[in-house]
Amino acid sequence: MQIDLRNVGGIVSDVPVVVDGNLITSRHPIDLADFSKAVENWLIEN
Repeated sequence: MQIDLRNVGGIVSDVPVVVDGNLITSRHPIDLADFSKAVENWLIEN
């Protein structure tokens, strides 16, 4: 999947969570704690 994303111009980051505006995403369910914290921070800021 990462190769396909790069081939169409996407940026792939191997980090637990990425926040881009209103989009919050993570790599894997194992990153749930980091993802939850990012959502919490986003809700507080917005």
